[in-house]
Amino acid sequence: MAEPLPILSTPSKGDTERDTKETPEKGKRGLSLSQCIVREMQSEPDRSFVVRDIVEMTGGSYHSVKRILARLSSTGKGAGPVRRNKPGLYQFALEKERDSLQALARSGNWKVENLTFVSLGAQGGVVSLSETVPEQAKGTPTDSSQSAPHTGYPWNLETGHKITWEDYQNGTQVIHISANGSPPLSPDHALTLIGSVKNWGMDESWKCNSLEINIDSRAHRIDGSYSLQLIEGVLLKAYQHGYVSRIEIADRQTHSMREITDFLHSMANTFDGQGIIRQVKGMGERLTRVEKKASHALDEAVKVRDGPGRNPTSSRKKAKEPGFSTAANLRKQEVKQD
Repeated sequence: MAEPLPILSTPSKGDTERDTKETPEKGKRGLSLSQCIVREMQSEPDRSFVVRDIVEMTGGSYHSVKRILARLSSTGKGAGPVRRNKPGLYQFALEKERDSLQALARSGNWKVENLTFVSLGAQGGVVSLSETVPEQAKGTPTDSSQSAPHTGYPWNLETGHKITWEDYQNGTQVIHISANGSPPLSPDHALTLIGSVKNWGMDESWKCNSLEINIDSRAHRIDGSYSLQLIEGVLLKAYQHGYVSRIEIADRQTHSMREITDFLHSMANTFDGQGIIRQVKGMGERLTRVEKKASHALDEAVKVRDGPGRNPTSSRKKAKEPGFSTAANLRKQEVKQD
């Protein structure tokens, strides 16, 4: 297994840290300050650092380093592989990074970035899609690597996604389904587009020689860009893509049409199954909240019913009980009765 490539020396535009004067602040070797902090702490995973240690090692300002350490050691948005042992004492936390990436990879919300299908021509030739073909000089023989758009293509979808179909002069045809800068395709959407293209002539004899899928999360942060070749033709990448962390798998092996559609179906079923689980869980949580509210409302109603001056029986005017009367009063009552 190949070793991971080194972290890119040029940080992305949104990955630079800012000091109190709102100017981009970088650490040593041109890395963003957060990247530099993580690398320095990662080099000594058993050591606990104070803020001053990190300031001396990275060259960042005290307030910026303190702010970034607080973010990296948190458990919320923007958290990183740093653990806060005590107030002002920080340490690299490998288990925190591993858990977050594993949870992201297992979530099942994988999307399709690019799909390329190839049909070999009558000559059995395969064009190289990685090289730029120069324009054909006037008067030179026909170059079999020159291509022309298939009738009705490129197909630009309203969602921003794009489908191209190129016909090469040696008979090879290439269909490329791309997110084209728009949000990646869900497995169901990718299957729908494949079905639409099949109606125009693509069949089971076509081969898929390029598949790129990725998964994004706003809850995690990857301080750097990493690449790892898992097996021949399969590349794993992990990097920060704007405000989200992204794990990407690029497969350059050749697969049959059946293998790719089965794979996408399995992705779609996993996604739908997890969606149902989330819905059931949400229904359970809502039912619990409703039961709590109903119980509280019943308690309040009982309090109102049994409260002082609120009991219906107590509001009725009680009959006047007979009391002591003098002899003069008794004579007056007798006179009134006569």
